Amino acid sequence: MAWRPDKCITHGEIDNTVKGRVTGSIWLLGREQPMILELSGDAWPDVAGTKLTFVNPSPVPQPEYDEGRGCA
Repeated sequence: MAWRPDKCITHGEIDNTVKGRVTGSIWLLGREQPMILELSGDAWPDVAGTKLTFVNPSPVPQPEYDEGRGCA
């Protein structure tokens, strides 16, 4: 079964303020530390050059996908 963490994301940020580099952090239910993003390239034009922060007001546990990944 594929791991689909989208519903258990609590909050995060995606930063493309450095041309050619996208970094970020995504926090998941049940994890103390965020999942870290370090990507080469740029985001879509409407996000490129910006830092985007987001919050999921209603995260949902996904125990059927949790194999120590932190979506308790």
